[in-house]
Parts: sequence; structure tokens; C-alpha cells
Amino acid sequence: MEQKGLVTVPAGTRAGSTVPIWLDRDGRRTERPLSEGDIVGRTIGHIVVTLLVLSMLEFAAYASLRTALDRSRSRRWAAEWATVEPRWTRQAS
Repeated sequence: MEQKGLVTVPAGTRAGSTVPIWLDRDGRRTERPLSEGDIVGRTIGHIVVTLLVLSMLEFAAYASLRTALDRSRSRRWAAEWATVEPRWTRQAS
């Protein structure tokens, strides 16, 4: 398929040189397809971001659970201390 149109080329390109352009199915100009290196790089990036997000979610769940358990333990300790403390602080007569 041959098409004519204006194309931006790198500086120093000689007139009449062949310049690759990429067209979509409808014949409109588009970006070049991803290379194998592009795909590998993007995949690694997505994996790293996914692991970071999962780690943050796991830490948030851990911190929330720990806070809830600490509050529960503190309330139980206060209730038990309220029962025991009067006997411990009673002065001997």
C-alpha cells in the first residue's frame, strides 16, 4: 500500500530517503508496534507496581488488625485490673 503525506524525519535525513511509518488497519498513521524489549520492560514494571500495591495492602490490613487487637487487649486488661486493683491496693490493718 502506497500513501503520500508529510512525515517528520530525524535531522540530517537526505531527501528521497526511505522512512518507515506505521499505519493502522484503517490506514491512519500510528506508533510503531512494541518491541520484545518494550514488552519485557512494561511487564516487569507492572509486576513491580503490583507487588508494591499488594505489599501496601497487606501492611495496611496487618496494621488495622494489630490496632484492633491492641484495643481489645487494652479494654480486657482495664476490666481485669478494675477487679484486681482494689484487692492489691488495700492496706493491711
